[in-house]
Amino acid sequence: PPPAPAPAAPAPVAPPPPPAPAPAPPPAAAAAPASSAPMTPRSQAQNELEEMKRQLEAMKAAQEALMREKEALRNENMNLKVTGGVEVEEDEDEKALQHFLGKLRGVLTMRSEGRFDQKLFDEYNGALVQLADEQLQELYGSFMQIYVEEASDEVFARLGISNDPDDATLGFAEMMTIKLGELIDQPRR
Repeated sequence: PPPAPAPAAPAPVAPPPPPAPAPAPPPAAAAAPASSAPMTPRSQAQNELEEMKRQLEAMKAAQEALMREKEALRNENMNLKVTGGVEVEEDEDEKALQHFLGKLRGVLTMRSEGRFDQKLFDEYNGALVQLADEQLQELYGSFMQIYVEEASDEVFARLGISNDPDDATLGFAEMMTIKLGELIDQPRR
């Protein structure tokens, strides 16, 4: 009989994949001492809450430090302006005031005529925020005096408006007294 064929060589087998690495323990469990009992979900949540509280306190402290630094920089800036490090000429302040007063007269005329011009009102507000703090305080006092009908002729002359204000002007003076009071109470940026 013919000889039996030789058995075929077995097909190569791929090596098994390496075992997957063990999952990392949760952060709270990693921080727990080795001698402690296994963490329960509740104790793990408490640890995470405590960590969040510590982080929040650190953020609050950092925010307070930034606020103190901001106030120190604001004071330093003001001191530089006062001592001449950065000089704002009085002419510039007076020019800004005169520009504002021109817009004020335009707004009062507009209101007396019963119309509204958004562009003029925006220009008026833009001129208002350019004024120096002292000028804002002066305007606050002037508008208050007009509103309570105790303004002198000098106040009307300084603002360049009639010393016989109509209802629209009195209403505007009331609104500006409130608005300027809020501006004066808030620190400027």
